[in-house]
Amino acid sequence: MHTDDIFMTFWRIINWAGERNRTAKSYGTDVKLYITEIHTIAIIGENSGILQRELCEAMGITKGRVSIIISNLVKKGLVIKMSDSNNGKELPLRLSDLGEIAFENHTRQEQERNSKINKLLSTLNQDELNKFNDILAGVLKILNE
Repeated sequence: MHTDDIFMTFWRIINWAGERNRTAKSYGTDVKLYITEIHTIAIIGENSGILQRELCEAMGITKGRVSIIISNLVKKGLVIKMSDSNNGKELPLRLSDLGEIAFENHTRQEQERNSKINKLLSTLNQDELNKFNDILAGVLKILNE
């Protein structure tokens, strides 16, 4: 195998991820969601009552960006801002029934994908897994420079 083949596979993965970010998808509801929206739903689903500030930290994005995402998810009927906040400034977030459906379907899809990837990775021994992870971490470092 040539390094050119590895680069092509790597760039195909990058392109797949880019396309996935630009395409809205249904998760068992009639509501189309972008990847950032479904990941926001996943975090809220795993942490019902999470505050927007905590969501920013969990997602690693700005408060302004999270505010826009939450606003869109509230309009789509997937997220509810609870009214019984203790601090009076931030309202805890939870999923609506529709949001729960999307969350459950997304979780199932992720588990199926992860299971397939784990099966593929199980063909490697621990040293090979460590080397693979080191290579991925090195590529990420280069991309972040």
